[in-house]
This record gives sequence, C-alpha cells and structure tokens, in this order.
Amino acid sequence: MTGKSKNILSTFDYELFLGINSGAVNKCLIEPTEKILTFFGKHNLKCMFFVDTVYLLRMEEMAITNSDCFKDLNLIYAQLMKIAAKGHYIFPHIHAHWLDAEYLDDQKNWSLTNY
Repeated sequence: MTGKSKNILSTFDYELFLGINSGAVNKCLIEPTEKILTFFGKHNLKCMFFVDTVYLLRMEEMAITNSDCFKDLNLIYAQLMKIAAKGHYIFPHIHAHWLDAEYLDDQKNWSLTNY
C-alpha cells in the first residue's frame, strides 16, 4: 500500500419518490434523510444533497392555502437548515415535472401522472 488516501463523494437527491404518486414527506424524505445524517455523523463524514428547487417552489405555492403543505414545507426547511449546520453541502437540482404536479389533499402527496 502506498499510503495514499482515497476520497469518496457521496451525493443524494433530496426529493420525493418519483412515481405515479410522490409519497408522503415524512416517510419519503424526512425520515430517510435523518438516517443518512445519523450514519454520516457517526462516522464524521460529509455528503452532498441536491435539492429539487422546483418542488420547493410548488410547496411554497401550496403552503399559502394548504395547512398540510405548510407543515411539510416547514419540516423540509428545518431539515435543510440542519443539513447545512452539520457542514454538509446543498446544491440546486431541477425536475420540471413538478410544474404540472397536482397535490392530492386526501392522500397528502402529489400526483405526477403528467410528467
């Protein structure tokens, strides 16, 4: 062994599941990200999160009139602040399918059938 260290770049897309429906924020975004943060914190490692900015803009639009979206958006923003405070990296990421996504109030997730 030559004594050279190797670097590994770990990246994650910070976004909801992309299928017919998005899944709920807690189960598909907040909780899995907490597991990642716990693991990386335990090993004193840093990673990079690509945050879907179009999704956040749509959440901001919906949060004006929808209390569930308002709560979810606040959870997301709090977690993003935590990610940054722990020294991880955050970069923008864009998926245009959020432009015509429809929020399903009864399921508390998004319909992505038009992407």
